[in-house]
Amino acid sequence: MRVDLYKGVLTDPNCYPANTIIETFKEYLDKGFFWSFGRDVPYHIPPKMNDYSVRHIHIISCKKYQQCQKDNIRLYDRTSDKHIVYARSPIDDNHYLLIAIINPEAHEVAENMNFMHRIYDICRNHFG
Repeated sequence: MRVDLYKGVLTDPNCYPANTIIETFKEYLDKGFFWSFGRDVPYHIPPKMNDYSVRHIHIISCKKYQQCQKDNIRLYDRTSDKHIVYARSPIDDNHYLLIAIINPEAHEVAENMNFMHRIYDICRNHFG
């Protein structure tokens, strides 16, 4: 498995250092679970995002994780307004690109079409 980090990644400096987010993401892909990762869903707008399987993972706090465990809340319902944005190569299912960590107001940022087109351009330039 190959995980690249976009060199101009939009990051929340209080979230994860670069090497940690790569290792965390690899663990998530390998096990299908990481305690601070919640819902993992695709971006469909603009539709060309599907070319690179652009997705986002909701990042949840330790407190929210503990509450979710206590209340037996399924992974899909573990949401937040902090996201990791990533893409998968269209020719290699084991090659990923971590593009951004959006915090706060991730849902609002995702509605900005200039931002989403920028994400698409990053994918196109990275994966060819």
